[in-house]
Amino acid sequence: MDIPNYVLMTGFPSAGKSSISNYLRNKLGFAKHSSDDLREIIFGAVDYLKFQKDPNFREKESYIFNQLKKGSLTTLYMGFDTVVDYTARLNVLRSSSLDSYLIGPDGKKYEIPCKKSLIYIRAEDNVLKERNLKRGRLNDPTSEWRYAGWDEPSESPNWDLIVYNNNTQHDLEKIFEDIDRRF
Repeated sequence: MDIPNYVLMTGFPSAGKSSISNYLRNKLGFAKHSSDDLREIIFGAVDYLKFQKDPNFREKESYIFNQLKKGSLTTLYMGFDTVVDYTARLNVLRSSSLDSYLIGPDGKKYEIPCKKSLIYIRAEDNVLKERNLKRGRLNDPTSEWRYAGWDEPSESPNWDLIVYNNNTQHDLEKIFEDIDRRF
């Protein structure tokens, strides 16, 4: 039996993470876990940038991360290819998100065998701004996030780093072709 794929999507708001994670789910059968979906279901928060202004943001975001982690590890443990759609703006969060171990009743860590990939979706600032305006975001999240702290994703011996530029529909089609080839 092949080991499952464990994929984390990262990139600025409106870069195309959800489009690509939906493709992995709908076309390739991946189990999809999305922080945006969980925020909406649990807290009724549709816009992450507004959600960040909540006075209990840190506690709520920690809860979302923990639920995301539990769900993704469950499907991974069951042998399903798994994609996590979570912006994860810092490398420490990306690394933690791609940890693939369970804690057993004896307190020991048990690694779930899997092939890990970090997919970084980039888009030009003007493209991100236009996409965010179409979503009703009047501020510039790209500038806000760069100011607040954004780590460029880094390579690691623990995962494959895959970087895509997603500025046009043609780019997105090429990304889908490459994903079909890789997975």
